[in-house]
Amino acid sequence: MNVQNVTARKCGDEVLDRLEELWPALRTRHQPVEPDWSYFREDRSWTVRRRAYEQWILDEGSFVLLAERGGHAIGYAFVHIQPGRTTSG
Repeated sequence: MNVQNVTARKCGDEVLDRLEELWPALRTRHQPVEPDWSYFREDRSWTVRRRAYEQWILDEGSFVLLAERGGHAIGYAFVHIQPGRTTSG
């Protein structure tokens, strides 16, 4: 893998439109990793995922880590921060 000239930056909801073209590859990668999950049909998948992203990005601390090369989005990670569970021991 060539990582030359790749930058990563922390973003918010302003980049959600740019993730649409990257979503099919990420979705395809998810399927063999989590084969027991229910997946939406390909033609609905982005609409459903985007709605989830729009909600998740509102949670404090959540963000998108966007990888770019030459100004073009080439990958991303959506970081969704949720409160942890408390344990008693």
